Amino acid sequence: MLGEYPEPQTAVEMIDRYRDIRRRVYAAPQTRKPKPPKAEPGIPGSISKPPITYDNPVSIVREADKEYKPSVREIAEDILSCQNRYEWKDIIGARRKRDLIRWRKAIVAHACRERPDKTLPIMGRIFGGRDHTTILYSERFMEDAIAKDAVIWIETPKGRKVAILPEGT
Repeated sequence: MLGEYPEPQTAVEMIDRYRDIRRRVYAAPQTRKPKPPKAEPGIPGSISKPPITYDNPVSIVREADKEYKPSVREIAEDILSCQNRYEWKDIIGARRKRDLIRWRKAIVAHACRERPDKTLPIMGRIFGGRDHTTILYSERFMEDAIAKDAVIWIETPKGRKVAILPEGT
């Protein structure tokens, strides 16, 4: 190993030789791990997801335990389908029109109830980068309004019962 290099003449050559020797002696061998094959959805016997059979009761239980959780946007779009004025981009936008705020508060409160796995900061980011205290305020405001029975209950096309403030409040 040492015979490969001519005798260093300068300090720079000596440092380069030392670095090269250290790299060769102490470096881990460069081996690449093969990537695992990608599982193809819907194909029985796939690597990531075994097929559901009666021979494999664990997979039946796992599939039964998986509860579908709609995204916050899906919840919002379902609630917004009850009216024709606003869309998702309005809800996450910066506008503070009174009527828009009614719908935004209703959607935030209902989404927080339906998705308790989402933290307040995450919900704030989903609703256009708002602070978590804004989400908390909307949630508490709607809870107080429901307790005072100062809300109108509407049913969405997907069967959700949503409390919304009456117009002019």
